[in-house]
Amino acid sequence: MRGNLLGAALLLVAGCNGQEIPAKPSNGTATPTEAAPGPLVLSGSGIAAGEATLRFGAAREEAEALASKALGVTPGSSDNDECGAGPMGFSHFPGGLTLNYRDGKLMGWYLPERAAGVALDNGLAIGSPQAQVEALPGFVRYDDSTLGEEFYFEPGRLGGFFEQGKVISLYAGTNCFFR
Repeated sequence: MRGNLLGAALLLVAGCNGQEIPAKPSNGTATPTEAAPGPLVLSGSGIAAGEATLRFGAAREEAEALASKALGVTPGSSDNDECGAGPMGFSHFPGGLTLNYRDGKLMGWYLPERAAGVALDNGLAIGSPQAQVEALPGFVRYDDSTLGEEFYFEPGRLGGFFEQGKVISLYAGTNCFFR
């Protein structure tokens, strides 16, 4: 129960560098798209699928098309004008993945649960044991977080949250978190 409450709080309160995750997605029915080229791979610098790699700063249309093709679904979308980084837009994919945009550019992502077809380039996953994550190169505990047991990696700025000794969510880039 506590994990569900924290997950919901993170979505509403969310946090990375003064930015936030939107409170509510809009119009997002799962519509099949072209055949998926393989998993959507998330990293501290962007997203990839098959031979295509998009770094943060890529156009929203390219990011949505790549993720939609890899996951086989069309995302819902929402906007939030009150993020610390300024107005942001979001693509919400069934299974929990959110891609974050600012000024029409891919700026980050947030993954609050395991999502089919989504992998991380460094092998982390929702549910990874805390001790295993802490042993990875570049691990830094974010002691001043107001959002819970937060961590990130240098370089790359991939981060996440622990609860009860396991990873409960992961993020990278600009997010809409209220600290």
